[in-house]
Amino acid sequence: MRRARSTRNSVRTWSIAPGPPSPPLPRWPLAESRPRREVLRATCLQLGSILDPGVFLSEWTAYDNVSIALDFESKSLQIRFCHLQKKYKLETMFKHINPELSVSEEENSRYAIIVPVMFPARSWVLKPSRPANDTEQRWEQKEKWERVVTIPLGSGSDISEPEPLTLHPTDRVVRLGKWIVYRVELRLSYAERQRFNQVLREAADNNLVEYDFAARAPIYKFFGIIKPLDLPDLYPLDPTAFFPDPKDFDIIYRLESLISQDFLHERNLNVNFYRKLASLPKERAVSILESFAARKRRVFSPYANLQDLAARLLPIVPTVIPPYCVMARKVIVTPTTIYVLEPTMETSNRVLRHYRHVQDRFLRVQFVDEAGGKVGASDYDSDINTELYARIYSVLKSGLKIGDRVYEFLASSNSQLREHASWFFAPTPDLSSDQIREWMGDFSKEKTVAKNAARMGQCFSSTRFIDEVTEIREIPDIYHNNFNFSDGVGKISLQLATKVAERLQLTSVPSAFQFRLGGAKGVLCVSNYVKGNCVELRPSQIKFKSPHAHLEIIKTSTFTSAHLNRQVITLLTTLGIPDKIFLDRMAQTIKRLDQMLGNPQVAIDFVLKHIDKYGTARAMASMVRAGFLERADPYIQNLIRLFRVMILKDLKGKAKIHVPDGAYLLGVLDETVTLKEDEIFVQITDPDDSSKLKTIVGDCIVLRVPCFHPGDVRTVKAVECPKLSHLKDVLVFPADGYRDLPSMCSGGDLDGDEFTVIWDTKLIPKTNYPPHEFKGSPPTTVKRVTMNKIKNFFVQYIKNDNLGMIANAHLALADQSPLGALEGHCLRLAGLHSVAVDFPKTGIPAIFERECRATAFPDFMEKPDKPSYESEKVLGVIYRSIQASDYESYESTLSYDLRFDCRIIVPGFEQFVPEARTLKFEYDHALRSLRNQYGIATEFELVSGYIMNYLQSGHKREFERREQVMDSSAALRAQFVDKFEEEFAGKTDVTYARKAKAAAWYYVTYHPWEIQHAATDGPIMFSFPWLMSGLLCEIATGDTRKRDERTADMTEFTIDALRRMVEEYHRERSEGSEGSDYVVLEDEIYDEMDEDDDDFAPLVITVQLGTAAGASTQEIMKAESRFYDFE
Repeated sequence: MRRARSTRNSVRTWSIAPGPPSPPLPRWPLAESRPRREVLRATCLQLGSILDPGVFLSEWTAYDNVSIALDFESKSLQIRFCHLQKKYKLETMFKHINPELSVSEEENSRYAIIVPVMFPARSWVLKPSRPANDTEQRWEQKEKWERVVTIPLGSGSDISEPEPLTLHPTDRVVRLGKWIVYRVELRLSYAERQRFNQVLREAADNNLVEYDFAARAPIYKFFGIIKPLDLPDLYPLDPTAFFPDPKDFDIIYRLESLISQDFLHERNLNVNFYRKLASLPKERAVSILESFAARKRRVFSPYANLQDLAARLLPIVPTVIPPYCVMARKVIVTPTTIYVLEPTMETSNRVLRHYRHVQDRFLRVQFVDEAGGKVGASDYDSDINTELYARIYSVLKSGLKIGDRVYEFLASSNSQLREHASWFFAPTPDLSSDQIREWMGDFSKEKTVAKNAARMGQCFSSTRFIDEVTEIREIPDIYHNNFNFSDGVGKISLQLATKVAERLQLTSVPSAFQFRLGGAKGVLCVSNYVKGNCVELRPSQIKFKSPHAHLEIIKTSTFTSAHLNRQVITLLTTLGIPDKIFLDRMAQTIKRLDQMLGNPQVAIDFVLKHIDKYGTARAMASMVRAGFLERADPYIQNLIRLFRVMILKDLKGKAKIHVPDGAYLLGVLDETVTLKEDEIFVQITDPDDSSKLKTIVGDCIVLRVPCFHPGDVRTVKAVECPKLSHLKDVLVFPADGYRDLPSMCSGGDLDGDEFTVIWDTKLIPKTNYPPHEFKGSPPTTVKRVTMNKIKNFFVQYIKNDNLGMIANAHLALADQSPLGALEGHCLRLAGLHSVAVDFPKTGIPAIFERECRATAFPDFMEKPDKPSYESEKVLGVIYRSIQASDYESYESTLSYDLRFDCRIIVPGFEQFVPEARTLKFEYDHALRSLRNQYGIATEFELVSGYIMNYLQSGHKREFERREQVMDSSAALRAQFVDKFEEEFAGKTDVTYARKAKAAAWYYVTYHPWEIQHAATDGPIMFSFPWLMSGLLCEIATGDTRKRDERTADMTEFTIDALRRMVEEYHRERSEGSEGSDYVVLEDEIYDEMDEDDDDFAPLVITVQLGTAAGASTQEIMKAESRFYDFE
C-alpha cells in the first residue's frame, strides 16, 4: 500500500512484494538553518576566455534578464539570461569552478564577477510542455528546462553542427564548449553593495573568492577586457594548412589535443608559431608538444616557449612500448565540445595487433556529460536530454574529424558500452570498417542487436597474445534443473598452461586463465586429465564463428586479499552481523596504520595482509625486512605512507575494510565432480610465506560484488579435496546440486567473475537467506542486424542507463529502513539492478519507477546537491570516524631526502654505471610520460597502485582505471627488467654480476654525485633501482662481513665521486657563490651493535634536496672527514 508523503523533506515509502511489510521510515531532519540561495540581478553576461593573465577576451554578450545565483545548499552556481526571446541558464558546481574566480570593482558602482570553470557549464533552455492528448495544439502553462548543445548567435543562424563533428565548429553559434570563462557585470546601489558583500563573504566560506576577513571586505582584482575586433592578427588559424603532409598527422593530433584541453588557446597561436613548429624535424616538434602537455596547465606564450625549447636541444627519448602494448588515442565527446587526449599506453587487442600498420587510425571515443559524468537516464524526465542523445547519434552516424582524417564508428565491447564508449576507425583507400568487421568473424547468426554488438566487441578485449593452439576440443556443458553449472569455463592442459606462464614471464603456473580464442571466451582451468597443447571448450564459451585459433590471455588467477564494502556491510548487517564487528575491524586497522612507520614488524605483517595482484605488498615487505625502512629510505617510506592514506581514504569513502581471513579469487568448476552441493575448495598462497599453500576448511561465506539481495551472500563449507590439490588461488565451485552457486551470487557465472570468500566466523550469518530468483524477459530479435540498428541501440543504452541510480537508491533506502536490505523497495531494486546489468546483452532496459527512488541520502554518500541527513547506522559511523584531512594533504608527507645506503656497494659495479645512467634517463622519461598520460601526481602512486588522485577527469570506474594504469606501469617496468637481464641470458654463474649491476642502478639513483650531475628532463625520481628490489634486498641482507672487509668495497670510484662533489662545493664558495643549489651532505651512523663490538651498522649518507646556502664549510668538511674515517 502506498503511503503519501506528509512533508517535502520526508522520505517517500512504498511496499512492494515480495518481501515483508515495511515499518514506517524515519523522517530525517535536514540542517535546521538551511544555507541560502542568493540571486543577484546583472546588467550583462559575457562569455569568453582568458587570453593572457589579467586579460579577459569577450567573445559574446547577453543583456536581457541576466542574473547570477549562488546556491550554498546544493553548492552550485547558475547564470540565467534571455536571448532571441528564449530563456537559458548555465549551471555548474562550486567544485568545478577554478580558483581564479575573481571580483573586480569598477567605476560608477559597477562590479564584475569573472567565473572561470574547469568544464563547460551545463546549458539549458526553458520550453513549454504540451500534454500528450492535446489535439488542439495548445501549450500548457507548465514549463520545463531541457538541455541544449548549441545556442544560435542570431535569429537567422543555422545551429546544426557540422558533420562529421570537429573541434572547430561553425561560427554561427555560441561556442559553449570553448568560451568557458563567464563575466557577469552588476550595477549596485549602496544597499545592494552591503548585501553583495555578505554574499561574497559566504562565497569565501566556500573557497570561491578571496576575502579579507580582518577588513570585512572582498579582495578585488582588476581584469582588462578586449574583444576579437581588437585582435585582427590573432584570428584562429587552421593547423592543417601548415602541415599538409599526411606523415605530420601526429603533430596535428597533438596540437588539437593541446587546444581542446585549453593548454593552448587558438588566439595565442600565430603564424610565427606554426611556421617555427613546421620548420622543426617531426620528432622534435612532437617532443616539444609533449612537453607542453606534460605541464597540465595553460601556456600563455606558446611562441616564446616553443623558441626556448627548440633552442635547448634536449635529447629526444623514444617512447618505450612493450611488444604487447600500443599507444592508444582517445577522444571525449561532451554535449558542447570534444577533448582530444594524449596517446596512452595500453595493452593491445586482437584487432590492433592484426592491423598494426594502421594502428594510429584507430580511435577510442567516449561520450560523457560536461564534467565527465555519464549522460544517462535523468532522475525525473528522459526527454530533457533529447538534444544530448541526438548529438551522440550524429557522431555515430557521421563520425568525427581530426585534421584531415574522418573517424567512423567501428564497434563497441560490452565493457566499453557500460562506459558509453566505442572504437572508431579512419578508413584508408585500401581498408574500410566493413572489411575489419568481416575479418573479425561471422556474427550473422546472432539476431539480438545487443548481443551482436557485444560479440564484435569481444575482439577488442585487452589481451596478451600467446600462440596458436593446435588442438581444440569441444566438451558438453553441465546442466542440472536447467541451470548451467559450467557456464563460461573450460579446460587447459598443464603443458600448455606452463607455456602460457613462460610467455607471460610468471614465476609459477596459474591454475586458471581468462582468455579469448577466436569466437570463444571465458576461463580455462588447468586439468591434469588434458594432455598435450590442448584446450577443451564448452558450447557456453563459443559465441561466434571465427577462423582465428590464437590463444589470448586477459588475466590469470592470483591470490588477492578480501575486503568488505558498503554493499557487503549493508547485507551482512541485514543478516544479523553486529555493528561492533565492523567498528572493531576499523579501529584495529587504524591502530596498525599508525604504528607502521615506527614498527617494521607491524609494517611487514600489515602489508602482507593486503596482498595485491601486482606484487606491491610483497615487495614492500621484503624491503622492510632488509632494513630499508629503519634506515629511512625515502622510497619505502613513501610507499608505506601512500599505503596508509589509501586505506584511510577507502575506509571513509567506501567503508572498505580488510578481512584477514578471506580472499578474492577467480571462480572455476570442480571438473572431478567430487564436491557436494554447497561445498567449495579453496587452496591459497600463504600471505606470510609465498612458498607455502594453505587449504581452508570450515564454514565460509561466498559473495560477488556488486551485491544487493540478502540471498547474494551464500553460506557454504570449504573442504579438503585431494583430487583438486593441483589448483591454487582459485575458488572451486561444485558441479553438483540443485542450482549452481555462482548464479546465486548476484547472477554470477564462471566466464571470468571473481568472488570473495570469507572464513572469519564472526562474519558468517547464522542463516542462509533464499537466493534471488531472477527471470529476465527474453531478448528482442530482428531478422537482420545492421550497423544502423547497433548505433541506435548504443544511444538507447545511454538513454536508459540507470545502473548507478538504482545502486544509489538501494544504498540510501537500506540505510533508512530498520529492515535494511530486506525493505520492500530494496528487494525490488535488487531485481531492477539485475535487469540493468543484463541490458547490454538483452537490449531490455530496467524501468526505474519513481516509488523506488530515494528522496534523501545519508551523509556518507556525499551528495551535496541533494537532501541529506546524518546516518545513524554503522556506515555513517565509519564515515565520520575518519577525517578527510587525514589523507588529502598526502603529498606534503612524502619524503625526498635521499639516503645512500653503503650496504649496496658490490665490487665491480663501476663497469655497469655508464649504461645504468642511460637506462635511468630513459626509464625516468618513460615513467614521467606515463604519469602525464594518466594524470597521476607522484611517481610513487604510479609504481605502487596506491593512487590517491587523478589530475585529470576520468571516465572509467575507479578499479578499472587503476587496473589500466597498473597494467601500463607493469608493462613498462617489465621492459626495463628485460633490459637488465638481456646480457645475462644463456650464461651461467652470473649471480655476482647481476648483484653488481643492481648496485650500479642503485648508485646512479642515490649517490650524491650522480644526483647533482644527472642528465634529467624533470624532478628527481626514485623507483629505477627498485625494479630489481629482490637483488637489492639480497645485497643488503646477505653481507655480514666485518667493518674492514666491507670498507674495502668502498672503491676509489665511489670515493672520487664524493671528493669531486666536495671540491666543487669549495670552488663555488671561493668564487663567492652560496654553493650548489642541488644537494647538502649530511651523514649519520646507525649503530645496531654496542660501540665496542667489532660489527657495526653501515654508514648512510643523506642527500637533502634544496639549497646548500645554509651549510657551512665546516659542516661539509666534517661530512667529508667522517666519510674518509669510515674508509
